[in-house]
Amino acid sequence: MPRFFSVMGCLFGLIWVALGAIAAHAVTLDVQALHRFDLALRMLIVHALVLILLGTQQSVKHLPIRMLAGFAFLLGSFIFCTSLLLLAFGASPMVAKFAPTGGVLLMLGWALWGLSLMRRARI
Repeated sequence: MPRFFSVMGCLFGLIWVALGAIAAHAVTLDVQALHRFDLALRMLIVHALVLILLGTQQSVKHLPIRMLAGFAFLLGSFIFCTSLLLLAFGASPMVAKFAPTGGVLLMLGWALWGLSLMRRARI
């Protein structure tokens, strides 16, 4: 199952490149929309790399905590980045209400992954 996170990280990387190409060649955005688009892309690539790294950890010790971290990263990235991208492309401002949920899930992912690493090192 951890390999699943690496595969999803690669998919997020693919989406990142595609969205970057769209931004560079096909879309004109105002300053506010461009800021949201840029933030979504930065968060997407960072967490794509995190998912790849998380999926390559071989140790089965504390696997349940790492699995929860992976799903938090996956779902959090999807919710946060999608809400910002939809806002950038003119979706209803109600979409903005989803971004904090994605952000909290991302923070939870970092906390859980850190916890699994601390337990592994017996800190």
